[in-house]
This record gives sequence, C-alpha cells and structure tokens, in this order.
Amino acid sequence: MSGIKDTGRFKVVLPVVAALGFALAVFACGGGDDGTSSDSDPLSLEDAIVMAAENEPVQGSVTQGSDGINGITQSSVNWDNSASEVSRGNKTATSTETPTVISGIAIPSSINFSHYASSDPEVFMAQVVSGPDSSMVGGIWAEKNDLDELIAFGAFADGAGENNTPASAVPADGTYSGDMVAFYNDNSISYTSYSKGTVTLTVSSGSVSGTITSISASDPETGDFKAVPDNITVTLSSASKAAFFSGNSSAPGENSDTASGKWGGEFYGTSGEYIGGTVGMTYGDITVIGAFLTSRNSS
Repeated sequence: MSGIKDTGRFKVVLPVVAALGFALAVFACGGGDDGTSSDSDPLSLEDAIVMAAENEPVQGSVTQGSDGINGITQSSVNWDNSASEVSRGNKTATSTETPTVISGIAIPSSINFSHYASSDPEVFMAQVVSGPDSSMVGGIWAEKNDLDELIAFGAFADGAGENNTPASAVPADGTYSGDMVAFYNDNSISYTSYSKGTVTLTVSSGSVSGTITSISASDPETGDFKAVPDNITVTLSSASKAAFFSGNSSAPGENSDTASGKWGGEFYGTSGEYIGGTVGMTYGDITVIGAFLTSRNSS
C-alpha cells in the first residue's frame, strides 16, 4: 500500500470512510466487549464522529471510537498481521474489493488503501493503510446493526511488522514525522469527505506533544484536496511519556475556544522507532477524526 507522499522514510495514507446519514459504508466496532450489536442504539453519522473525536483513545491497539464509557472506548480494534484481518470483539473483517466511491463520495486518487468487511451480514468494516516500512497499520472503522443502522465509528492504529515498544525502551527524546489521513465533516453545510495533514511529534522531558499542519479536505465529487476553512492547525497537547499515552487536542487562533478533542498513541519497534495513534478534534461545526503513522527522524 502506498501513501500520500513518499518522505524517504515511509509512505502512509489513511482512508476515511465517508458516508451520509446512516449510509456509512466502511469500518466497524461493536456495542461492547462481547462484540454484539443488536441491542445498540443507532447514531447519526454526525453524532458518531463528534463522539469519537471527543472520546479518549484506549490502549491495546490505539482505538478511538464513539462507543465510550466515561470517555474511554470500550474495546480495541486489532490488526492480525499473520492473517491480515481486522477484528473487534467477536467480529472479524477480511479483505474485499476496494471501492472507488463510497456512498457517493469519491475516494481521492492519492489515497490507496485496503478495504475490509465482515460477511453476512456486513456489519463490521475497516479501511486500512500501512505505515513506515510496513511496521504499523492504521485506519477508520465502523459498525452497523442488523438493520443497517450505524452504531459505532472511530479510528485505530496498531503494530504490523513491529510490536509495541517495551516501557523500558521508550526513547528519552526525539522527533517524529508522518502523515494523517482522516474523516472530515462540516455539519453546517452537510459536507463529508476525506482529510489529510502533516504530523510532527516531539518526545522530550517526559512528555509527547505535537502538531498537525497543512490540513486539507477532499472534494466529494472529484477527490481533489483543498485547504480547510481558517487553515486549521491541530495542537496535540503534552501527554505523559509512556509506551501508551493520551492527551487533549486543540487549535490555536481566534476560534480556539470552539476547539476540543482527544489524541493518543503508542511507540512501536524495539527502541521506539515509530509512533502510531489516533486524533480527533471538533472546531465549531467541523470535526476531524483519523489516525497517524510516524517514524523517528535521524538525529
């Protein structure tokens, strides 16, 4: 799988499932740890996106989703590297033909990803991309109930070629660079599309922090990318450094009082060569929720 750009370190692209109303046609998550969905209440796509952006990621794989209890997602979405499957609870999604249009929204030609779905009924779905050196995977997931109604939505990142970094081997400092691809929704104009941005992380003084810049959103009909309103920049506030970490997301500038959300990540590799995670933020009527995959810069 290839990415938005080749930085010489890695290629990464993270699809965002775009759908209107309950027609979301990608990704999955159950209503609870047992993976069942029949008793879960349906959600509008807009509500599910905002809830996912404001919920704190959970450890395991890094999973950030709409179905949280006290801000904590109930269960992780996991990648099985040996079987190339995505699972959560008792639901498993396997590789299917990748569409070029999802619910009437064009998938940008610069985004290459693999589509996964459960079968009969197709209630669990995911779109997955690979990270640096195929060391990680990340994506967007969603779950529908048996009535084809959306019940959960979110993003995830997990190790593939590399395992989680042991706590004793997490680096003391360093900078990481990579890309985010996410789902973008502007509720004021019912605009739903893909989004991407450039991620920079800094590890120092016992914390992890960063920014997401150059954020753009795709045209639902052509797939072409354009800068988002106000040229939003996401601030990833300092989180206590650990093998898994989480913190708050925000946006600087005159509209900063309308911006809020959560982000989190994990170190991967024997000595923390990679960081993968998820990020969500609401900014007025705009919501961004997705995943990022980064690699450590040479010193």
